[in-house]
Amino acid sequence: MKQKYELLISNEAALDTVRKKFGSEPKRTYPHNDGALRHFYDVTISGISDIWVTARDLMAIDGVIEVDPILKLLGIIDEWRDNDDINLDTFWHHTMTGFPEAVQLAKKKGKLSANPGNRIQVAHLDTGYTLHPEILGIQSARGRNFIRGEDAGSALDRLGRDFLEQPGHGTSTASVIIGEREDEKDRSAGVYPYVDLIPYRISESVVHIFDSPMPEAIQHAVDSGCSVITMSMGGAPGLCSWEKAIDNAYSKGVIFVAAAGNLVNFVVWPARYPKVIAVAAVNTHGLEWEGSCSGPKVDISAPGENVYVASVEQAKETREQVYLHRHGSGTSFATPHVAAAAALYLEYYREELNADDFREDPPNIVEAFRYALKKGAFVPNKWDVHKFGAGILNVPGLLRIPPQEYIDSKSRIQEKSIESAQRDTQKNLQPSLEEKKEIFEVFNSFIDDGEARSSSSSYDEKSFRVSSTEKGAPLMPKINPAAARAGAQRLEKLSNGRW
Repeated sequence: MKQKYELLISNEAALDTVRKKFGSEPKRTYPHNDGALRHFYDVTISGISDIWVTARDLMAIDGVIEVDPILKLLGIIDEWRDNDDINLDTFWHHTMTGFPEAVQLAKKKGKLSANPGNRIQVAHLDTGYTLHPEILGIQSARGRNFIRGEDAGSALDRLGRDFLEQPGHGTSTASVIIGEREDEKDRSAGVYPYVDLIPYRISESVVHIFDSPMPEAIQHAVDSGCSVITMSMGGAPGLCSWEKAIDNAYSKGVIFVAAAGNLVNFVVWPARYPKVIAVAAVNTHGLEWEGSCSGPKVDISAPGENVYVASVEQAKETREQVYLHRHGSGTSFATPHVAAAAALYLEYYREELNADDFREDPPNIVEAFRYALKKGAFVPNKWDVHKFGAGILNVPGLLRIPPQEYIDSKSRIQEKSIESAQRDTQKNLQPSLEEKKEIFEVFNSFIDDGEARSSSSSYDEKSFRVSSTEKGAPLMPKINPAAARAGAQRLEKLSNGRW
């Protein structure tokens, strides 16, 4: 059997040992951000019988710091295409979150920039973009493609129809933020189009495969001056390089917003990392969406069921793109709401966030937003803060809490806030090899017993339903709900708050 691994290596001797012992040439992928001598490498090893035994053998090499098998695993960030005859106000999610009121307040106070080049830059990590007329405002010329073998200068979604690909997902999530509709002249379909939304194509599928170049994309976004990163995909467990790239973004004060996941009751990576804003989903009634992942790692919830979004498909015979709209459900759609709120917060308090407390300690920017996000949230009756975060996104409430209030809250306890202190001192955010093995086994158990599974802890194609054009059909694997609940409890116990 052939298997790819990600290695964090600290010296040349370790590289030589890998070459000699396994007969494979490691390929450098991403620099470790805490020293020039450490780098991440991908290495493909043939003739192995057990991926975890080989992982332990790699870990035993002096100079190999981290080892991650790169497996095809249930990404659990996907969504439903709901019935088109749903009788809903297509702007209900605007009303629930208070975006119209907040935007008008910002305009009244002269806080919104009319010049696209001077707006907050948001990196949109997804499947790319299309020429859908609703998202023509996307910054396509500044987009990047990080999928190996494709044109790096074009983030255009190729709309593939292969196994696990989901055409147009990036178009749908982008439309939540910047959507414009010809039949709505007096209001924007997107909740906050006053941003420079830059498309980053990092995957062909929201069922994320873990050889993705996400760390390079994050680094490029940070180096390019993006202040917010939004990602409506993920999986479990994240690679070590993911954590290091996110750590670097956090150190620069970049707000990273990610989807909590769907169906399996366990918040996935990268949303699971403490330095990321994790977003769960609610429905039109302000109730927890039944498909949303949940747990103590969730920071906030936002509209994610029956959200009216742009959609694109290819005609079967002509392969021409067909531009549509549809109701979709998933934490994929909740996440852009919070990313948009982050951009508005940064714009609204641009001057205040240039104070010494933030310029000299950029993570304070992220934590000031998190603090305001939670304190300003709307909290329904009987809301479970341990599963769905502080409440539902309330943008006017968010804007009522200036960044300085977070700094003052730190001063009142004489040290950093409890949350920040935990993030700063929590060194081991990655599960051990043995824990990763158990995570893969647990997620593999979520598939219905009648479905085929592969023997290497990765999913077989027969385990998936890919009927993406069928109304109301989930685009997810056939999840066993009872196994998912039991597995989530097992993983939370295993984690014990460490990761």
